[in-house]
Amino acid sequence: MQLTIQKYVLKEFLRVFIPTIIAFEFMLILGLTLQSMYKGADVLAIVVGLLPYFILYALPYALPTALLAATVITFGRMSGDNEVWAMLTSGIHLRTIVIPVALVGLLFSFLSLLINAEILPRSYKMLTTMRDRATHQVVQHLMAAGGKVKLDPFYISIQDIEGDVFKNITILKADGDHVSNIILAREGRLNIEMEENIVVCALRDGEFINISQAKMSATPTVIPFGETTFLMPLGLREHTTMRKYMPFLKLLEYKEQIKREIGENKDILDALEEGRRSLRRKMNEAQGQLSAVDGQTQAASARADKAREIVSQQRMNLVNTKNEIKVSQDYIGIAGETVAQLLQAKEMAQTGKASKPKELADIENKLAEVNKTIEDETVRLLEAEEAKRHAEETIEREEKELASLADEMTNKTKERNILDEKYQKAKRLYDTAERQEATRDIDIAIHRRLSPGLACLAFVLIGIPVGIMTRMGNMVIGFFISFGIALVVYYPLLITGESLARKQGLPPGPAMWGANIILGIIATVLLVRLFRK
Repeated sequence: MQLTIQKYVLKEFLRVFIPTIIAFEFMLILGLTLQSMYKGADVLAIVVGLLPYFILYALPYALPTALLAATVITFGRMSGDNEVWAMLTSGIHLRTIVIPVALVGLLFSFLSLLINAEILPRSYKMLTTMRDRATHQVVQHLMAAGGKVKLDPFYISIQDIEGDVFKNITILKADGDHVSNIILAREGRLNIEMEENIVVCALRDGEFINISQAKMSATPTVIPFGETTFLMPLGLREHTTMRKYMPFLKLLEYKEQIKREIGENKDILDALEEGRRSLRRKMNEAQGQLSAVDGQTQAASARADKAREIVSQQRMNLVNTKNEIKVSQDYIGIAGETVAQLLQAKEMAQTGKASKPKELADIENKLAEVNKTIEDETVRLLEAEEAKRHAEETIEREEKELASLADEMTNKTKERNILDEKYQKAKRLYDTAERQEATRDIDIAIHRRLSPGLACLAFVLIGIPVGIMTRMGNMVIGFFISFGIALVVYYPLLITGESLARKQGLPPGPAMWGANIILGIIATVLLVRLFRK
């Protein structure tokens, strides 16, 4: 007889549970479908590719609430129709009636644990991949139309488009509430790499502007560039991605791997005592110093290029000046010989027997012309010699500048190597600190996956006394009571526990299991009171 009663209770329970779980799944899947359509996915892609993953994604949320609703409705109807009282007066103990539904709750708890631990992460990954594709399409459309695009933490502004070339591009990178980096470019191309989940920015004629977060009043570091390629990631941070997409066992292995990496390096453990914020500040300071040295090195290189250009030009001027000096000296030498010949001719004309006034006049005119040529060439010679001295002095000065710049660039290279080593060390420590903090996120994620699994059993156990005490089998009232317990009690407690674990440092275990524990205590108290009656 007990077996017959248990079969009857189980049959009544499943008769309510099956349509209830279908209804809850349908509502959640509808919400996910509308959300995906809003983000760019088409209906065919949802039906063909996403629907199976939507079903798995919604199941851990629909299952506990459906079990609770079915339990409350089933036992409420049985209690309202006095079936429970009839069974008890026939000598059937209450636990005989409760056990089949409790076992169903336990069975679904194990199923929920399996889904949360292994199946759901793969579903998350596929959903995110599909969603990324939709996002990529939207971003590609926005970039193709120009205007502004937000790809947190980046903001892109495009003023004009000519063909496939964007004009006057501005890229801002936000670090919290502040802008840490600005990239300005006259033109460029932006393409999305689907597989790598990045935006590739090929930019021309622009400058990088680094704004120091350590000293907000400091002058920003500006580094000009001719051509550069900038990669803009679109994905989540590494530990967040791992936390969402790794199966349960892999997640445990990843946590142990991080602990081993941190534990093997005592220097890192000592440095981590400073705290992540301090390490980030040091990393930003080292990065700012490195950027400043790079800017100084680039400026010195530009000055050296200018000095080499001046030296090259002055060497050409020196060659031309030497040629001018030689020509002027040759003119003056020839003109001197001509003057001597004319003076001799003049003397012969004056001492001749017959005076030749016309011949003397011609000689005088030629002497005046030659002397004028000598004067002009002498001035030209002096100017050329002055230009030669100027060129030689300029070459000497610029060569000294080049030697000084070479020494400066050598020193800057050494300084850069030291600063780069300092930055890499600071970055390594900061990354390790983030990974150490990720272990806490992983702990929260582990308990976040496990605790909702046992919610199925907790919801069934609390639904039994609530249904019997309310004595109402109306489906609407059952749904109302179920939503009240789930949305007013359980999920607020779960969210509060997670918030306390993340922000207040509460141990993840008690924080994440607190909702189940409180619900279990309430269910136990109600069941004990019911059994005593």
